[in-house]
Formats: sequence, structure tokens, C-alpha cells
Amino acid sequence: MDMNQFAKFYNSNKGGVIGALIGIVIAILILWLSFWTTLFIAILGIIGYYIGGAIFQGKNFIRELIDRIIPPGTYR
Repeated sequence: MDMNQFAKFYNSNKGGVIGALIGIVIAILILWLSFWTTLFIAILGIIGYYIGGAIFQGKNFIRELIDRIIPPGTYR
């Protein structure tokens, strides 16, 4: 299979190829690290993705997050 055929296959099946690669990486991590360690890493990655996305969307993200956890006037 030359690069043109591979590029054509990848462009027509992009979602499946990326999904398969993610599945292979997760399987290798589970076999290499263990299930719970891999789950912990995935959870921290999701939390980091959420916080990073929220920080870049709004400049007052930390203040709003603290206000949701501890309402203004309660302890501050």
C-alpha cells in the first residue's frame, strides 16, 4: 500500500482509524500499568481538559468556580 492509497483510506475512514488508535493505546496502557492506574490517568485527563477549556473560555473561571462551590458571603 503506497502513501496515496493510505491517505485516501485515512481520509474516507478518519473516525474509525482514530478510534482504533485510541483503543490500542488504552489497551496497551491497561496491560502495562493496570486498569485502575489507567482509569485514574483518564479521569485526570478529562478533568484537565475541562479546566483548560473553561479557563480559556472565560477569564473569571476560577472566581466563578469558587463562587459555585462556596457562595459569596458564606465564608468570605
